Amino acid sequence: MTSTDTTEASAWPQIAALIAQAPFPVEVAAPAAEAADDLAILHLGDATTLGAMVAQTGGILLDHGWVRLLGSHSERLGRSLVSWNEAQGTVKAGHPPGLLIVGDDVLGGVFAINGGVFAGDVGMVFYFGPDSLTWESLNCGYTSLLHFLIGPGLSAFYGDHRWPGWEAETQALAGDRAHFIYPPLFAKGPPLGERHRGAVPMLEMLAAHAKVLPELNKAAPALFPSLN
Repeated sequence: MTSTDTTEASAWPQIAALIAQAPFPVEVAAPAAEAADDLAILHLGDATTLGAMVAQTGGILLDHGWVRLLGSHSERLGRSLVSWNEAQGTVKAGHPPGLLIVGDDVLGGVFAINGGVFAGDVGMVFYFGPDSLTWESLNCGYTSLLHFLIGPGLSAFYGDHRWPGWEAETQALAGDRAHFIYPPLFAKGPPLGERHRGAVPMLEMLAAHAKVLPELNKAAPALFPSLN
């Protein structure tokens, strides 16, 4: 993490320019009054891309809310980057995070910055896939993740994990909920459009993943300790 040097230019104009060119709807939630406190907890300034997200937004929702990138608290997302990580036990006072959750998607996937939990370079973004039930490096940092997701890369990334009418179903979801799909994505079954779908809290989705894949917490016990 970087220092909170406020003399540097904010990274927000670059993020705003990305959003303006997005090929799909992007909803930007207003930042919370506590944004400055969150920056202090994270030891970030808004000259960094992640710091600007926290300082300038209450999170952003991409492509009808399919992907949610966290900022400071907002009613739309029902959480902040700091509060969500505190709830999962990944951010604790006086301890640098071994992993920092920065966003998720409506399928139950999670985007997180490696702080040392995973092998490989610190600062790289990892994705937990609900179809594979594994964490995989995306081989990019947070800024590159934004460039990838706020563009054509998002549709390519999710491939055939969408179904006819997903836009309206997803737009209607609260920002802290996910689509529960049965049979789940990691199991064989009919096309997604023919599977059962229901809205569940994102926390329940994470708990379901932890139960299906108990070795997840064995491999990285600090990952979701609230679910142990």
